[in-house]
Amino acid sequence: MDDLKKVREMHECAKEIDRPGPGRIVHYVIAEGPNAGQHRAAMIISAWDFCPCNLILFRDQIGDEPGGVTPAVLPMHRMECVRHDEARYQPGTWHWPEHLRTSASSVEP
Repeated sequence: MDDLKKVREMHECAKEIDRPGPGRIVHYVIAEGPNAGQHRAAMIISAWDFCPCNLILFRDQIGDEPGGVTPAVLPMHRMECVRHDEARYQPGTWHWPEHLRTSASSVEP
């Protein structure tokens, strides 16, 4: 049990040390529309003292645009003053990407 506590403490410490900066990939939580609550990749384009950050959101499908409408021009959207939320993943915030685990059987040789 003590080992698990140490791992959790190290993980929390690592989150505090990891600082955002231009070019870092993060996740943005869609705030509105049919895809609200889903996570999309975004890139930090500027950051000030951990938050807020300006991001470029990489849209995946119709409905990712704030307001639920995706124009047919570019698959990216500039977002200003987006706040960080690592604890609750509130809509309209960014967080560090989750670590996805795969089983050995799901990985192709």
